[in-house]
Amino acid sequence: MCWYRMEKTILRAVVAVAFTASLLSCHSSNTPATQKEMFVDLPHFFEEEVQRLTTENPEIQKTVTKDSISETKTLRVDNWKNELSSFASVDLNKSAYLGYLEKDSTTRKVTFRSTNPKIDLSSVELTYGSGGELQTIVVHRTIKNSLYETKEVLRYIKDSTYSLEKNQSVLLMNDKYYQIEGTLIATK
Repeated sequence: MCWYRMEKTILRAVVAVAFTASLLSCHSSNTPATQKEMFVDLPHFFEEEVQRLTTENPEIQKTVTKDSISETKTLRVDNWKNELSSFASVDLNKSAYLGYLEKDSTTRKVTFRSTNPKIDLSSVELTYGSGGELQTIVVHRTIKNSLYETKEVLRYIKDSTYSLEKNQSVLLMNDKYYQIEGTLIATK
């Protein structure tokens, strides 16, 4: 009878271990849902672009448009950090975007689209060169509250052009349109 009790105890222990093991195997050991996927680091990319353009000091043709009035000048940018600050502020890894960016990619293009209309970022499109280097960035942002709505389109083509286009509607005021475009002038 003692042998029977011992066998029953061992059987219970084996069943308990098997049950515990099956519960643990059902629990995912992957990264927790709260940990975010790391996307391309755009602020770092623009930090490197600022350093590169500061060193190269290229001449640009810059056009500034406000509503229907436009002015174009050829100049050298004194402060590239300030010039590209709107681009550098786009951070796909912001905690506010956690879980709200849907990624779609093809061979050389990656597009991130917002699944939440309440965040300011609508979409970001990245195009890569044949060597895998980031070439073109297009950002669509919408900032909206009870007083105003601003829609922005930022475009950056490495070693070519950059532009910031903004449409702004303010309550009880006329709509405003702004565009800044810089085109790098090729050196001979």
